Amino acid sequence: AVSIPVNVMLRPHAASFIYSENEMLGLMNEIDYLATKTQVNGIVFGSLSSSGEIDFSQLEQVIAHLEGTRLELTFHRAIDASLDVVSSYSELQNYGTAVARVLSSGGCPTALAGCQPLLQMQLKHQINGAILMAGSGITPHNAAQLIAATQVREIHLGSGLRSNGMLQPDLFAQLVAIKWDYSQQNLEINL
Repeated sequence: AVSIPVNVMLRPHAASFIYSENEMLGLMNEIDYLATKTQVNGIVFGSLSSSGEIDFSQLEQVIAHLEGTRLELTFHRAIDASLDVVSSYSELQNYGTAVARVLSSGGCPTALAGCQPLLQMQLKHQINGAILMAGSGITPHNAAQLIAATQVREIHLGSGLRSNGMLQPDLFAQLVAIKWDYSQQNLEINL
């Protein structure tokens, strides 16, 4: 229905980021459906172990299942609930482009509050590694400040551009009208 890339979040439940074997089987079925019956660009997924670390076994299961599909993988804000968000991001760099990006607020309630860890994470980015996308609480009023403080090249805007669940054209226009003076950076905005 739209001409922009769409990524779909796959999260078996909202209770935590710990998933059972059966929940992972259901998730694999959802990936199969998305890969064969839709035109989505990718999936958004993340899981943790009971000890608060990334569940690398489940992550590798998803990566293997995505092989041969056109779908990319974004590791979502489960990383923000991990024991050490900076270390977790660094570990995700080991997967190269198999993990296209990581959505994070730096382990804080908002990306602006997480500027310091987000900057530390951005400094750990490797060529051909997962791109860091800052998200949570970003608005047209704080986006430039966040980008300057963290050096991120991608931001995720959700409720910061919406009111009552609807995209607000005036807020979007404010964001587009910002005089971005980061000519060395290629900024990507994800809605």
